[in-house]
Amino acid sequence: MGLVKAQMSFYHDSVGARAHNEVFEVQNEQVCAELEQLGYVQKASAEEVQAHEQQKQLQQQMGQKQALTNEAIATAQHAQNVEANAHTQNVAQLRQQARQQAEQLSEITTEDLKNYLHVYHAEDDAMISAILIAAKSFVKNYTGLSSDNLDISEDLSMAVFILGSELYDNRVFTVDKATVNPVIQTILDMHSVNLL
Repeated sequence: MGLVKAQMSFYHDSVGARAHNEVFEVQNEQVCAELEQLGYVQKASAEEVQAHEQQKQLQQQMGQKQALTNEAIATAQHAQNVEANAHTQNVAQLRQQARQQAEQLSEITTEDLKNYLHVYHAEDDAMISAILIAAKSFVKNYTGLSSDNLDISEDLSMAVFILGSELYDNRVFTVDKATVNPVIQTILDMHSVNLL
């Protein structure tokens, strides 16, 4: 029982495949004696035993370092996931707030539209304000409803948000009936009193 060195490449049921000059441990004394008798192995020298132990320690240290690295990666990934989930929840809350705060078309503000657009800076405020005015005007002109009647249906507010999003993404401030989004058109047609 102890460390041995392979004298050739060989295979044995008790120790598996071994390479020439490989130093390895044999737990069973009887197997060790049999392998020596067959000329497959000889007892490892003191230098080989020392080198084997050093290699074993090095492998353990590398394993520990790898475990620490894996743990650090897992911790970082968990932190990223928590941050991403928090961001997703925050966006969902902002959208819900926008819907709750702007149930009536006349109450939709530039801030409501910015939240819907996920715009968190002030550089585009003037443009978003102009887009909101254009979107509200389009909805009013398309449907032919009075200002009071525009506030009756919540889905008209959603049409303003969708239209505002398209205008912002395409950086345009006007819309005509020929190019209107089919979703917006469907919502507006349900409330339209204009027959032309």
